[in-house]
Amino acid sequence: MHWSPMMRATMGTLLACALLSTAACSSPSSADEHPAVTVVQALLELRRADVHDPAAYAPYLLESSVATALAEGSSDPTGTPRVPEWEPPYVSAETSTTADVVVVWKPGADFPGWSPVTLFLVVLDEGRWAVADALETTAAPAPLGDASAGQPAQE
Repeated sequence: MHWSPMMRATMGTLLACALLSTAACSSPSSADEHPAVTVVQALLELRRADVHDPAAYAPYLLESSVATALAEGSSDPTGTPRVPEWEPPYVSAETSTTADVVVVWKPGADFPGWSPVTLFLVVLDEGRWAVADALETTAAPAPLGDASAGQPAQE
């Protein structure tokens, strides 16, 4: 079979793209790809968007009463962010059924007195990862596998 130079170039490009996408899919996963991080990120985005529907929060929380509490309106106009901006969440500790997900909040004038770090305790419950609790702290635990544990949050 004889392929024209253009066909060879096209096939070469397609082959390169296929190899790159396969390599990207097979690369080892990092702590920021943990399903618990995905859950916390989704929950934060709902809070930042000021969502008032408890059903939107329910898939990410262990207790439905917390979903209802988060969805309750406030005296602020709808659409007002309920949390400050944050750095990318990461896992600081994990077992087969739990993960500690750290969120370091970006300081801002709109959220005075906001704790610099929140540690979300996420559990695997009946096949889904859900936030069970959240603790405020001033020191950000190191990402899983990082030797510099207990560093103060950047302010």
